[in-house]
Amino acid sequence: MIFVVALYAIFAGMAFINASLMASDPYPIIVGMFRSLGSGVIILGYFLLFDKAKILGLKLTKHQWYLLTMYGILIHAFAMCGFSYGVLYASPISICFLYAAAPFLTAILLYFDQGQSLSKAKMIGLTVGFIGLLPILFKSGAMDHSVIIPGHVWLGNAIIFISMIFFCYGWILFKKLIGNGNYSTQVLNGIAMIIGGFVIGLAQFVFGGKQAFLLPYSYDFGYLLSLFVLSSLLTYSLYAYLLNHFSPTFISFAGFLEPAFAMLYGVIIFGYNIDSVDIISFIILFLGLYIFYRQEL
Repeated sequence: MIFVVALYAIFAGMAFINASLMASDPYPIIVGMFRSLGSGVIILGYFLLFDKAKILGLKLTKHQWYLLTMYGILIHAFAMCGFSYGVLYASPISICFLYAAAPFLTAILLYFDQGQSLSKAKMIGLTVGFIGLLPILFKSGAMDHSVIIPGHVWLGNAIIFISMIFFCYGWILFKKLIGNGNYSTQVLNGIAMIIGGFVIGLAQFVFGGKQAFLLPYSYDFGYLLSLFVLSSLLTYSLYAYLLNHFSPTFISFAGFLEPAFAMLYGVIIFGYNIDSVDIISFIILFLGLYIFYRQEL
């Protein structure tokens, strides 16, 4: 159980690391590229050194390569860059509340993509959960001093919400990929990260030219980026470990811990004062998740 708590504590912390990166070096595409390529190289490098058979023995059909490529582009290119863009305008606290909406978005996407029906209880839980998010999304004032570009919180929330759709649908594609074979999820993730990082780098070159890679960087850039990459690797590895000990339903339900940790970090890092809006939103979100997952739990 302690590892489930640790997972969402790290997830929330990553939002603040991302915010710190954007505050010192506001280059969301460059950060996304380094994050994806760095994580992918570390993962594949490990397997090349210690378990080469899992890479050499990987055999995928054309359709599976398509799923893997789209997964890499949606999550490790579009979503990762979107999260960094969003944190320029939105508070890490409101972003973590949006992250907790992932189970709801996934259920809606599965309904349209695979025709999976939603029970009455799930519909009620979904509605309650989104109602819980509204006060945070439209809140301004106390949290605004923690953003890099103030006055456009709505834009940051919109970017994060769209990125979450890419993120959730990417995982649906990944589930399809691993559903019909015995593959190393870590190897697949490493390849997908390389694909995503390459797509980001290509886009940066096409739209920014060579000068896009000659930007000035702050003294803390290398440290913060390394911390960001290592946090990403840790969360992926920890999530894979937890899936062997807990049900995906329970791990998703525990997502309510992420905004809780975000508010705690907000108090510690930014001196943010928790008020009744935060408490009410958190309670309603938790209630929505509980109703949504009650039968499965």
